[in-house]
Formats: sequence, C-alpha cells, structure tokens
Amino acid sequence: MADILDQSEVDALLRGVASGDLETETDQPPSDAEEMVYDLTNPERIIRGKMPALTVVHDKFVKGFQMSLSNYLRKDVEVQILSFDVMKYVRFIETIPMPASLCMLKVAPNNGVMIVVMDAQIVFSMMDILCGGTGSSRFKVEGRDFTALEQRIIEKVVLRAAEEMTAAWKQVVPLELSLARMETNPRFVQSVERTETLVIYTFEVVMDQVTCNLRVCIPYSTIEPFRTQLSGELQTEKVLEQNQRENRRLQRGLKKMSVDLVVQVGQGAVTFGDILELSEGDIIELDRDLDSPFDVLCEGVPKFYGFPGQHRSKMAVRIQSDYDSDQEKDHD
Repeated sequence: MADILDQSEVDALLRGVASGDLETETDQPPSDAEEMVYDLTNPERIIRGKMPALTVVHDKFVKGFQMSLSNYLRKDVEVQILSFDVMKYVRFIETIPMPASLCMLKVAPNNGVMIVVMDAQIVFSMMDILCGGTGSSRFKVEGRDFTALEQRIIEKVVLRAAEEMTAAWKQVVPLELSLARMETNPRFVQSVERTETLVIYTFEVVMDQVTCNLRVCIPYSTIEPFRTQLSGELQTEKVLEQNQRENRRLQRGLKKMSVDLVVQVGQGAVTFGDILELSEGDIIELDRDLDSPFDVLCEGVPKFYGFPGQHRSKMAVRIQSDYDSDQEKDHD
C-alpha cells in the first residue's frame, strides 16, 4: 500500500505539471535516437536465410570448379566459399578494383544474366602458373589492360566455371549458362540496372603459393522466377534424396565388383642355388608357425586373418578377424 499516492501527493504532482516544474513525455523522439529504414519489399529480406537451395548449388559448384581448375592449371587448387553478400549493383561496382574482368553469363531459359568477376591478381597469377611460375610474382596492375593471351585465359576459366555452374544448378533448376561477353569496366555493363539487387558469392582460390578471390554475382531478377524452388525446404530434401539414391546405386555397384583375394601362407628366403637343387619332397621353412593365422590380402592390401580348412572337398580359408597392422608388428 506504500506505493499508492494519497490525495495531497496527487495534488502536489498536478501543481508541478501545471507550473512546468516537472517534465512530461512528448511524442518527439530524443535528438540522439538512430532511425532505421525498414522496407518490407526489399529483396534482401527474401534472399537472406530464405533461399537455402542457393547454398546447396554453390557448395556443389565449389567441388566441381576446384577439380576443373586443378586440371587446367595442372596444380592442386583449393576453392571455398569465403562470403555471401547482398547489395545494390551501384554499390557493388565501387568495390571492384581496376583493372578487372567482368564476364557476363547468359542464363537460359529466362534470358537472365550472371556475372563472374575476376580481378587482376587471379588473372596474372594463373598466367604465371601456366608459364611455369608459382603464381606469387609481383605484377604491375595499375595503368594496363589485359593482353590478348590473358583474355584467352580468362575465357577458358570462365567457360569452365559456366559448365560447373550449369551442373550445380541442374539439381535445383535446369539452367543453361553460357559466356555472352567480357568487359573490363563495370560501368559498361548494360544488362544490369544500377538499382538491381545482387546476390554475391565470393570464393577464395588458393593456387600454389598465392590466394586470390573470384566472385559470382547473381541479379535478383534472374532467380526471382525460381523463388519457390530455391526457398522451399522440399527442394532441399529432394536434393538430399537424390544424393542418397546415388549413394545406394554406388553401393550396389561396389558390391558387384570383382577383386583379387590372395591368402598368404608365409614367406621364406632361399638362395637361387637352393632353388636349382629343389626336388619333390623338399621342405622350405616359412616365417610362420603352424598355429599362426594366414594373411588374407584384397588387391594386395592385408584385410583379414584366416585359418586354412576345407569346404565341400575344396581348400578354403575361414576368416577369423580383421587385419591389425599393430598386431602384426607385435607378432614379428
């Protein structure tokens, strides 16, 4: 009851408010309050966290492109997703260092586009590797354009990327990607509006002793017709089901494969002269005791221990246990 004001306290409070001695709240926010613009129609809200299939597509692209690029450069190349961003095209072009190669990929069947951005560092490094270097040499980037040979290298790499991207998208949406043209200045790209929202995947490419970045930019208008397939959990489950079906098919194929199975009774060392003098009934001493198990080799690799025997009047081996290399060392 102590928190309840009595009549005299209520009257004193009203007199303070009327005289201005007590401040009251107003509808105006404090001057230091931060304003936040919240646009419910912004595609960024739809893309971030709402299209899980995009991650599935680009994870598959990473595996395929890594192998393809390694074969092209004849070196071990590691590719991984470095970051995922959503921004307007007008902001994106400000982040591109010059010179850079912007390769426009035509997307069928909806006549969309995707952009593969390769900065000068990755282009010059690949050029150095193909010429026998390590890719870590220092290059003068400013004030020069790509040569005809460097543009040819860019074209070959982007064609490989388009092929692997087509294979990656096939599991979700059957898209066909092909190289349309290449530009070195982002302001010359007319197929993308300046206000267009881009989905940007940045990939880290590690080649020998150098680390570079490659970016794949997807305008929202290109993937907007496929929102249902990209944002639905059913599509992700479908991809997982396809993977499981492929694994089962692979397991069935492996079970039907024929392999060479060899039982190694033992080993012995004799001279060539002793071999020439061998005759029927001679005994060669082996390195195993009579009660020791035999090594069972699959394609030349020890896999099991076994003991000799017979099965339906034929020589056979009864598998006792899996092969243990540590146990073999102790036995020796």
